[in-house]
Amino acid sequence: MSSFGKKIRVFVLTMIIGASLAGTAHAADLKSIMESHKDEIITQCREYGIWPSTVVGMAGVESGYNSVSALAAVYNNYWGISYSPTIAAIVPCGSVYGGFASFPTFSDGLHAFLIWFWQGNYPGVASVIRNLNSTPEAMYSAVIASGYMTGTAGYYEGIVAHATAVGAYEWNKLAFPNGRKYVPYVEGMPDSVEVGKYDYPHDKYNPHYELHRLLAEVPMESDDRISCDKLIAENDHEETAPAKIRIESHSDETDEEEQKKLSVNMK
Repeated sequence: MSSFGKKIRVFVLTMIIGASLAGTAHAADLKSIMESHKDEIITQCREYGIWPSTVVGMAGVESGYNSVSALAAVYNNYWGISYSPTIAAIVPCGSVYGGFASFPTFSDGLHAFLIWFWQGNYPGVASVIRNLNSTPEAMYSAVIASGYMTGTAGYYEGIVAHATAVGAYEWNKLAFPNGRKYVPYVEGMPDSVEVGKYDYPHDKYNPHYELHRLLAEVPMESDDRISCDKLIAENDHEETAPAKIRIESHSDETDEEEQKKLSVNMK
């Protein structure tokens, strides 16, 4: 067989294996996967103004529940996101079988879903996210009415069922304890706009929590106080210790003559 024929055969086999892998389910179940990423999901959802129940529910519909698809388990694409140069310029991703996007981490796939689906790729969805008073239930109605997944039987019911099974409706309350207040501008996303003001609790789901914690005026305990004497003593043994300051006299008089003058002036 010629080298060209071998290349064609390898290409065909690769395509067949890839197509088979796309439909293969993996042992990990949706509930355990989503729970292992719970804090990450809530944090990103709060930052982008999306309901965690929606993220979990749509992952279940697109990837399965008892055992998730290979696209999810292997390529961190739980939401059936297609590859796009726009997304690739914002989130690290590649392209796999069928034109789907592949992501190096769960976080990257989640990030892509939050900005790609909700901030510009599907008609009618952006208007839902920008309505800060909308709820998941209102969102479902608006998205379905806009034409997304129209004619796909059980899609809406599947989202609700999967989100309920994982317990993700309770995550909505953790993400937005006082209601949704903010949607960010995403650089690189066409027609993206900022709506509202980020004003959430300084808890662990706040993406800026660490900064707030560091800037907070927390009184130090006595054991945490730094001894300046100890620091100076340690620095004296360092080669890079600051040079000691010396005050030199620019007088031509000797030290003995200066001492005599000083004693006279002090009498």
